[in-house]
Amino acid sequence: MNEPTVLWQQTLNELELQMTRATFDTWLRGSECDSYDETSHTLTVSVKNHYAVEWLEHRLYHMVERTLRRITGNGTVARFVVAESHQSIESESESIDSGDWKAPDFDPANTKKVAGWFPIPEYACKFWAPLLGRTAWRVWEIVRQSDIRTEKSDWTPARRWTAPEISRLVPCGGQALTGRNHVVAPYTPGAALQLLKPIGEPEREEWTEHEPGAFDILQTEGIAEISAAGDRRHRVYAISVRSSLPLLHPAQVANLRAELQTAHESWIVAHGLDPSSW
Repeated sequence: MNEPTVLWQQTLNELELQMTRATFDTWLRGSECDSYDETSHTLTVSVKNHYAVEWLEHRLYHMVERTLRRITGNGTVARFVVAESHQSIESESESIDSGDWKAPDFDPANTKKVAGWFPIPEYACKFWAPLLGRTAWRVWEIVRQSDIRTEKSDWTPARRWTAPEISRLVPCGGQALTGRNHVVAPYTPGAALQLLKPIGEPEREEWTEHEPGAFDILQTEGIAEISAAGDRRHRVYAISVRSSLPLLHPAQVANLRAELQTAHESWIVAHGLDPSSW
C-alpha cells in the first residue's frame, strides 16, 4: 500500500471532485494523515476542530469510506481526530454549556455609519434573508432604511406605520404582515379556544390556530419590537428594528436549508472564527 500520507492525499484529491468547494474547504482542506494501523486497516486523520470530526463522522463518512476502499482495495477506513495544536481550544469550547451560548466577539455588520442610508452586510443578505423569508426580510429593510439619522444606534427609533402603508412597499397583503387565524379541529395542539357571539345566533366555540406573519417572525427572531394601538380598521403599529443583524444563533442556523448550513460554516471559517462555537 502507498505511504499513509500519500494515500490520504489521493483520497483528498478524489473527494474534492465529489463535493462542493464550500464543503471540502470547511471540513477537509488542511486535514493530515497521522498514522496507519495495518492490523485494523485504519487511517488516523487529524482535522482542525471537534465540529469537523462530528461532521465527517456523521454526514460525510460514507463518501470518505467509499473513496478510501476504492483506492486501497483492502477495506481501509478512516478515524478522525482533532489536531494536537487545536486540543486546548477544543477543551475550552466543550466546557461551554450550549444553553449558555454567546456569539463570539465579532460584528458581521462592520459598516460605516452613513447619513440617510447605510449598506446591508453580505452576511445578513446570505443568511438572515432566507431565514426570515421574503416578506419579513423586506419589512426589516423598509423600517431600517427609514432611519435617516446620521449616527445610528443598535435599534432604529420606533416609528408609526399602518399595515396598508407597509403592504404597498413590500408589496404584500395585510395578512402576510399580521398573520391570520385558521379554524382547526377542537383540541389541536397549539390552537386557541374562542367564544363567538354572533348577533341573533347562539354562542359557539371555535378553535383557531395562528399562522405567523412577518411581524410575528421578526419578533420571534429577536430583531424587532412591535406594538399596536387602535381598533382593527384603524390600527397603527410602532415598529423598531435592529440596525445591524448579529451572527445567527445555532438554533437559527439549524433552520436554514442544508446547503446554507454548509455555506454558513464555510463563512465562519473564512472570517477567522471557530465553527465549533456553533
